[in-house]
Amino acid sequence: MSKKEQHAPLTSHERRKNFLVPKWKKAATMHFKRDRYDRRVMESRVAETSRSRGEENINSVNGSHGVDFMKDVIPGMIEKLKRNDNKRKLKILDLGCGFGFFNDQLRARFRDGVDVYGTALVKTETNRRKSEFYDKIKNGVMLIDTTKREQLLQELKPQLHQNDAKWRSVMEMSEYPEFDLIIDTSGEMLYAQYADEVFRAAIHKLQRGGLLYSTTE
Repeated sequence: MSKKEQHAPLTSHERRKNFLVPKWKKAATMHFKRDRYDRRVMESRVAETSRSRGEENINSVNGSHGVDFMKDVIPGMIEKLKRNDNKRKLKILDLGCGFGFFNDQLRARFRDGVDVYGTALVKTETNRRKSEFYDKIKNGVMLIDTTKREQLLQELKPQLHQNDAKWRSVMEMSEYPEFDLIIDTSGEMLYAQYADEVFRAAIHKLQRGGLLYSTTE
């Protein structure tokens, strides 16, 4: 495959525009209505479960996938890079990253060891909702254990990182393989019309030996 072919979009411009089913667009619209409380707030997910009272909970990425990304998966992958005398950072993509809280934690805990990116459907509204949710944690509106809240506030950011919501979907990216780890936690593959194509697109983006974790629950 030529370099030009590697960097070409995964599918046509017209197909990329229509890769979402109407229910995803409707779900996104309903989610961003301020007074709607019967939604699932997967956008607020973090590494470990944080229970709180009220209609909004911080969901666990580790729990959804049944692995510990922070203690097992990512440290092991970083160590493997070092053993191979590879000085580059571990490159991670979070498909449908929501508020980017999990990505904030990855950057805080692994610092220069990782390079983290995310996809998100609506950047401006996601940024607003993230700021509101962060304030609920900070101001004690969400009754999280004090120690856990302090840890979250050290790791989470009130605004989206420039690398989060960098693309609306993996379907908008090139076919060039560049990521070591791709994680989809009830993200793109849950709502995409062409879920099989999203899956194939994610596979194309993996480096040789890379890992893909996906759940639609």
